[in-house]
Amino acid sequence: MVCFCTTPAAAIPSRISSSFSMALPQVPLQMQLALALPAITPENRLDMQLGAFMSNLTLPTLSMPSGGLFQIAPMLALVGGTFPLMDLPALELSLQQMGDTMMTNVWPLAGWLASLKMAPLLNFALAARMVLDLRALGIDPLEMSYTMPRVSYPGHHFRMSMPRPQLAMARILMGLPSLFSLTETFQLPTLGEDGVARGMTSALMGLAGIKPPQLGISLPQLSKFALVLSSLATIKLAFGDIGLSGAGLAPIRAMMRFWGGLPFPMPPMPALDLQMQLDALPSMESVQLGAGMATPALFAPMMGISMPQISFLPVANLMLGLSASLKIVLDMEPLDACSLCPFS
Repeated sequence: MVCFCTTPAAAIPSRISSSFSMALPQVPLQMQLALALPAITPENRLDMQLGAFMSNLTLPTLSMPSGGLFQIAPMLALVGGTFPLMDLPALELSLQQMGDTMMTNVWPLAGWLASLKMAPLLNFALAARMVLDLRALGIDPLEMSYTMPRVSYPGHHFRMSMPRPQLAMARILMGLPSLFSLTETFQLPTLGEDGVARGMTSALMGLAGIKPPQLGISLPQLSKFALVLSSLATIKLAFGDIGLSGAGLAPIRAMMRFWGGLPFPMPPMPALDLQMQLDALPSMESVQLGAGMATPALFAPMMGISMPQISFLPVANLMLGLSASLKIVLDMEPLDACSLCPFS
């Protein structure tokens, strides 16, 4: 069973003062552009790499509806790593236990975090995300010794090179490993074999009958709480506990002033727009893995599956996100299969 029973949620207020400052200037475009430059150079362009790989594949032309099985399979596979999808009574009990323990142990002491103003918090989290991403490129923004490279690209370099059919197929291939794992979870034949579509439909209809846990708060409140904790976790990863105390804002402000004074090596908006499109692409590794599994015979049965609405998925995914964020913010494991849990 998944629960928050052993989470010392009282540690949250002591670590994060309700009056800690989040007032920062807007994250400079120069920081975002420094991240975009390596990704949009022709030798690193993911869309070009994916396009070349996809051009060598012989696969059927498909048009998957929004929310189809290929899109929802990764989410189901993630939830299936924690919750017993094959045992519906146990799944329902586990979901409700999770909700009960969260509301009993975490929300009364940490729910006040959902009252934080989102605009300054999200700006702070964006700055933290930029710092983490720049460090991954070998750049420490806090050292303030970066020099923008001299680069100039003609406008066509800012256009996505993959046509939509290729992009749609790449996303389907990315989802195939999760789909294969679902057939194992549901104890179904391998994709492409007789009976797999019928069995998958039956399993999904069973999950559609599971109601989300009853909580004392609304889904929008829970979503905001999860977003706040995710933002705080990002801030802590970038700046440590000093970022949550507000005492370290002076060097962060200085860092952002420095980056804001760097010259632009190119018109920033087309480059940043292209980077957002590239960031939304599936990884080359995931597409290659899916392509190794794909055969034309396995697609046709999957196309005939009508996806029911599985209403517990949003809450389950939010709870899994909360577990990860609480672990970072509190330096301890928030989810625990507690044998002494009064809700088990």
